[in-house]
Amino acid sequence: MRAAIRLALLFSLVFSLAGCFGEATKNVSPSRTAAVAPPAPTPAKATAAPPAAAPAPEVQPVQAQPVKAEPDTAAPAPAEANAQAAPVETSAEVAATPAESSDPAAKSVQVAALDASLSAPASSGPPASGKSGKHIAVVGDSLAVGVGMTMEQSLKKFENVACSPMGKVSTGLIAKKYFNWERTLENLIRDKHPDAVVVVMGGNDSNNNIGGKAAGSDSWKEAYSEKVKSFLKIADDAGVLVYWAGLPIMRDEGYSKRVEAANDAAKTACQTFSNCIYIDSWAMFADANGRYAAEKAGGDGKVVSLRAKDGVHLTMTGYDYLCREILDRVAKNVELQPKSKQ
Repeated sequence: MRAAIRLALLFSLVFSLAGCFGEATKNVSPSRTAAVAPPAPTPAKATAAPPAAAPAPEVQPVQAQPVKAEPDTAAPAPAEANAQAAPVETSAEVAATPAESSDPAAKSVQVAALDASLSAPASSGPPASGKSGKHIAVVGDSLAVGVGMTMEQSLKKFENVACSPMGKVSTGLIAKKYFNWERTLENLIRDKHPDAVVVVMGGNDSNNNIGGKAAGSDSWKEAYSEKVKSFLKIADDAGVLVYWAGLPIMRDEGYSKRVEAANDAAKTACQTFSNCIYIDSWAMFADANGRYAAEKAGGDGKVVSLRAKDGVHLTMTGYDYLCREILDRVAKNVELQPKSKQ
């Protein structure tokens, strides 16, 4: 009996211990689960990070477009710079040209004939090949503009004669960067094959020094004569006649002396070529005492105005007066047949 009681107590103890062990196991599992739980937020943070980083790739392409677009936008800049460079350089040269005219009389050279120069190139002249009749071109500075316009009208009285008035304001043989008359003459002869070229030039050159040589000085005259020779050689090589019309006396004495020096230099150069004829217009616009004359009496005794108010240019009557003198000389070498009256 006692043995059975003891056995029962033993089993009861064993079951009791087993229950305690199970509770202990249950308590350990939650603790282990809690220990593992903290890493769970970490993955949650890791998972949350990509959404935060995700906008970055979206932002970068947006920023990349302007960066990529800058070279495309900037690419035309050199072309624009080049396009602007020429006007800047040209304007600098043009600005230098009025500076050449230091006195008021000379400055008016560019102003008075500006409107005339706009309509001067109206005539295109005969075609370069297969031309018929005669062709006379007029080149030079603003005084050539007036002569060219007048000559174009005068030549309409003759049969089969074309005229190319090509005078250009503020030009000469010294400031080649602004306008190169040598290259222009080469192109004229090549494209239009003129029979004769009338030159009226030197008004602006008379205010330009040459290599430090003061305008109007003896050394300047020698240097300017060489420039005229270089210009005339182009026509001489092509067998084209040149009529160099000397400039008229000017109202301003200082300017007039420089113009006279330019005339002397041009005449000296012209005399070295058999195809060049110099026409002296100085006395045509001077009085009996050799002084500047703004007006003169015509053949009918009527006094007419020959000079513009600036004391440099001519009136239309004055241009006609000079043009008739030039055409009289041209007619000795180039046949000019008057149109028959209908």
